[in-house]
Amino acid sequence: MFLPAIMTRGTPAQIKEFASRAGHFKIVGGYCQTEIGHGSNVRGLQTTATYDKETRELLARTRA
Repeated sequence: MFLPAIMTRGTPAQIKEFASRAGHFKIVGGYCQTEIGHGSNVRGLQTTATYDKETRELLARTRA
């Protein structure tokens, strides 16, 4: 699931950076998804994640 996630959801820069290395087993990655109240219903996801450069944190917001 790691390489397909890169190829279908990655930005052009992310694809350039990671796809070849992942495809040649030079890096290891993972893919997971879940959301409170939705389990693995991908179409029903409402969570957003925003990277804060100042704090170097990923801020996740979800509707429960």
